[in-house]
Amino acid sequence: MAVLGALFAVRGVPPVRPHPRRLRAAAWLAVVGLVVAVAHGGWLMGVGGDSPAMSARLALSPLGTGGMLSLLAVLALTVALAPVPAPAPGTASERARVLALAAHPDADSLAPFAVRADKAYVFSPDGRAAIGYRVLWGTALVGGDPVGARDCAGTAMAAFLATCRRNGWRPAVLGASAPMADRWRQHGLGRRIVIGDEAVLDVATFTLQSRRMRNVRQAVRRTHNAGITVHIGQLGPERLSRLEPVLRAWLHGHGERGFAMNLGWVPEPRPDCVIAVASDRSGMPQAFARFARCAAGRVLTLDVAPRRAGAPNGVVERLIADAVEYSRLCGVTEVSLNFAGFRGVYAGSGLAARGAAALAHLLDGWIKLEPLYRFTAKFHPRWRPRSVLMRSWLDLAWVGAAALRAEFGRTRPAGPVVDDWLPISAPETPR
Repeated sequence: MAVLGALFAVRGVPPVRPHPRRLRAAAWLAVVGLVVAVAHGGWLMGVGGDSPAMSARLALSPLGTGGMLSLLAVLALTVALAPVPAPAPGTASERARVLALAAHPDADSLAPFAVRADKAYVFSPDGRAAIGYRVLWGTALVGGDPVGARDCAGTAMAAFLATCRRNGWRPAVLGASAPMADRWRQHGLGRRIVIGDEAVLDVATFTLQSRRMRNVRQAVRRTHNAGITVHIGQLGPERLSRLEPVLRAWLHGHGERGFAMNLGWVPEPRPDCVIAVASDRSGMPQAFARFARCAAGRVLTLDVAPRRAGAPNGVVERLIADAVEYSRLCGVTEVSLNFAGFRGVYAGSGLAARGAAALAHLLDGWIKLEPLYRFTAKFHPRWRPRSVLMRSWLDLAWVGAAALRAEFGRTRPAGPVVDDWLPISAPETPR
């Protein structure tokens, strides 16, 4: 009666409709609990009076039958009103719609990553904007900004938050840009933590000839001396599959990881992607980099850049430098590189920065943040802050756990490194 009274008192507050699966689990829990409680009561009454045996059983069962029934009722109610289970990932047709929205001129540089196969989608009422998200432990985690027309982002946000309220999920955003963080704040996601910066190269001004680019220029020259050639273009399924040994060797037996800035399985062809392949004198691939085009072809975004352990030093620098030249020929204005997590920690100086850097090294088991920042900083990019957004600081633990699981949890099992490569003829870079 106390539980029912509490439910009646807050009858207008919970917006969540219990999910049938949760209701079935709660019903089974209630039935099993009732049987256990009755058996518990019979066990207590097995010895009557004030005998020592009765006293011993009561000492072992401080809750009593009524207390156990109340506890089981609360457990059943908790299961019944738990957040709705994670939805199935978006369908192929939905991903095709999102891919088309990623080509919109207003699209963010992270828009291609919304087409990951593990994301579900919410669209604005007019279909001109979409939000990709994944539900983990009751947290609906959005990756990046809304995809599509900027003037429809607000209605897409409202649709996403309504979906979260209806299903009992706590909303959060991973990798929000500064302009969109302000818009999310208007919709209730007012708590913000800057978690790092996206590195962006401006194609028109990028050059290897400046004094500050000396280290990158020397790295690129070493690959030329080693006989490395780079071809950039789209690859079909067969050619992509021949790059898989490079990917497997680079992963060292681990599965692929990523969420906010990762496209997913490399050997799957994508119409919005180009791949730069670095080959040695014999034609064997030593490294490759996959880039996705978005924002009406104005932006090229780096996905992954695997390399063999024995590849010449500087091969990744060569892939990036050649990709910028490719972009210059193709009318691309911006190349987005890696995300430098906690960049301010590594770029700063002083005791506080060193202490924060030591704490950041706790993530080295999943990703080595400092070497990634040092590598990216060699290109002297423009830094674009990215943030985590949430409703309340009380959500921080749940959101942090969901973000770590999404980014560093294995998304695809690793396989054996089988190098069955045969020489292939890669498409030539446009001249």
